Amino acid sequence: MSSLLDLLGEEIERLGLVDGYIVNLFDNDGEILSSQKVRLPSEYRYLEDTYFGYKVSLKGDTRNTNVRAFLTRRIARLSTHESSEDERESLARWRVEDCVALPLMLEGQPEAAPIGTLMLLKQGGSIDERIFALIDELTALFLAPVRAAWASAYLQDFHDRFQRAAGEHARALDFIIEINNLTALESVFDKFAGDVFRQIPFECIGFFLLEDDLLKNKRVSVAAPRFQAIGDAWTSYLRDCDYDLHSLSGGVSHAFLKNSPLMFHDAQELLHLPMSEMDKQALRIMQTPRTLLVLPIRYQGKPIGSMAFFSLTQIVAIPTADLQLLEKLAAFLGTAVINCKNFALNQAQNAELERLATHDVLTGLPNRALLRDRLQQGMARWARQRQAATIAFVDLDHFKNINDTLGHSAGDRALVAITNRLRTCLRQSDTVARFGGDEFVIILEDLDNNGNHEQVLQRVLEGLCEPIRDLGQDFSLSCSIGYCRYPDDGEDADTLLNAADVAMYQAKQLGRSNIQCYSPDMRVNAGKRLTLEGKLRHAAENNELVLHYQPKADLKTGRIVGVEALVRWQNPELGMVSPGVFIPIAEESGLIVPIGDWILRTACTQALAWQQAGFSIPVAVNLSAKQFQSPGIAARVRDTLNATGLDPHYLELELTESMSMGNPEKSIEIMQSFKALGITLTIDDFGTGYSNLSYLQRFPLDKLKLDQSFVRDMADSPEALAISQAVLGVAHSLRLKVVAEGVETAEQLQLLMDNHCDEMQGYYFSRPLPAEQCTQFLQQKQQLSLAPVSPSKVPTPV
Repeated sequence: MSSLLDLLGEEIERLGLVDGYIVNLFDNDGEILSSQKVRLPSEYRYLEDTYFGYKVSLKGDTRNTNVRAFLTRRIARLSTHESSEDERESLARWRVEDCVALPLMLEGQPEAAPIGTLMLLKQGGSIDERIFALIDELTALFLAPVRAAWASAYLQDFHDRFQRAAGEHARALDFIIEINNLTALESVFDKFAGDVFRQIPFECIGFFLLEDDLLKNKRVSVAAPRFQAIGDAWTSYLRDCDYDLHSLSGGVSHAFLKNSPLMFHDAQELLHLPMSEMDKQALRIMQTPRTLLVLPIRYQGKPIGSMAFFSLTQIVAIPTADLQLLEKLAAFLGTAVINCKNFALNQAQNAELERLATHDVLTGLPNRALLRDRLQQGMARWARQRQAATIAFVDLDHFKNINDTLGHSAGDRALVAITNRLRTCLRQSDTVARFGGDEFVIILEDLDNNGNHEQVLQRVLEGLCEPIRDLGQDFSLSCSIGYCRYPDDGEDADTLLNAADVAMYQAKQLGRSNIQCYSPDMRVNAGKRLTLEGKLRHAAENNELVLHYQPKADLKTGRIVGVEALVRWQNPELGMVSPGVFIPIAEESGLIVPIGDWILRTACTQALAWQQAGFSIPVAVNLSAKQFQSPGIAARVRDTLNATGLDPHYLELELTESMSMGNPEKSIEIMQSFKALGITLTIDDFGTGYSNLSYLQRFPLDKLKLDQSFVRDMADSPEALAISQAVLGVAHSLRLKVVAEGVETAEQLQLLMDNHCDEMQGYYFSRPLPAEQCTQFLQQKQQLSLAPVSPSKVPTPV
């Protein structure tokens, strides 16, 4: 009992909602409450031994808070009017401002007296009443074993009184305490049968319990080895035969349904009763027993099962007193059965809690905590055996697209499918854990140094790249894998996991869908990236970001029809940092959203300044995927236009094709919000992503941008020219203008004009210019030369 109270106390302390507590248990002999667990506020804990065993009479001090809780079976609180002055003064010495006593009730026995009280102490303020529900759960958990002990105490008392009234039954009652201390059903049944066999000449007992409206055989006990063959035959027969309470009567089911005993001294009489064929076959297996007694197993007066007693060799006459005693013992057996079931349930719950603490709920894989534990154990083993191992980080590329496109339930199904593939690719001795989100960690053991680990990881890479077909549509993923080796790259868990993570990030940097082995240089690069991210975080507020503007020209008139705003980063220590370096960092760190907002605000301000100077040209601003998907983007764009005073018709927003297709319906909703403001919308890099024409015609677009990869090759590649012509044809059929980007040669320009492209931008006309230079460019009224190029320079399309 003391160990259970210690566990209960530890859980109460862990809640941290009270400063102390006292557990009092009821002593029936003296009608008193005795303190059995004392935990005082921290500064008074030296007094705990003094107050251990302190007794309060249930009759002598009815104003005591514990007594009131015990007698009323309700929560009692320390108060000026109801509590005694002595009690209030004692608690005041401990600086206790609030005190509550809760009755400790045994679960399932609401009418019984409490077994004690739990007094909670709070020094500052009042006790949060939310703790009461938590305490109920804790006491229900920790008092489950106490039920058996309490029942034992009650049965012992019953035993003593019964001995005084009828000493001849003393031996029959000895087993009651024992069975309530047993936790396995088989042990309880065997103990019960053994005591019955010693007192009444039965040779076989079958025990049946109710499960899912069926009475199922749980145990067959025999009195002597010579009856074991019959017991085994009956057990074998009953293994696949359950008693359906809704369709059978007689025998085992009769006692249960009627909640009363059934006894026969003539087996032939039994065979002629209206019972089920199952019952009759069971009797035949028992070789025509001479006597049959069936008793219900009860708990709180209700049947939970049945027992069938057989005498195979003689007719057994059972006196009424013995039959009544057996019925009482059957009731105690019912309590023991429930105790065993509760114990098994608690064990299962504890096992499930332990599993949940160490495994991922969705995939069932080891979680981060268990991974570290296995890694620690593995390193100890590898060190003893002088063995190498591989630790790999696996990150799913663009997994968010599944959640955004098909929903989170599809994302969950995809993770389960990925888990199954990982298990298929690995050996049973390997470990795969879900590290978090769409990241997994693999530990490969017992592989030699001849590259076998690389073969396994290549198998993983290829396996994860196979389309997932059970998401409502086929969906292809790729993954980036980074790995390190023990002990070459580290001899502790943190170092190894970090090295594998760094290698995985390098795999992403190199285009994803590849495998990278860790090298120390990677950590240096990761450190540089971290430094860049730190500096980039303050770039806007330090005025290190600037916008350059690249003019766009009309391919019919040659006049400037707009500019595109492009961000540049001029750091005082690093100099001019390439957008190809800092934009990916901004994307991955989330800094792209505030930087994007700064770009939008700065570009709108500049466009208004040009309008006021007489140059009414629109400015195009790129929206990143994260910025487009961020909450309230349409409202932020509207607020920026209002704050800068720019007419929305002079703002173009360029959206990438892939981010628009991530969640098409949501994208349409956002685009319509932009169009309602009067903003021009352009799809950037068309032809390099999904190119879903069914959605393209639904998007409220104004322009398409022909990607520079097509423009760059169109003068030399018939294939690139054909793709460009197809894009132009599709766009014009949808009444969209086409802007060619990256135009650098006269030949490219001529091809674009020949195929009726609408606008262009590129170094052939102008590089991106700082705002001041772009203003000069506008003032000089620069125009694009539209002079024709020799036809010999133009390729023949395929």
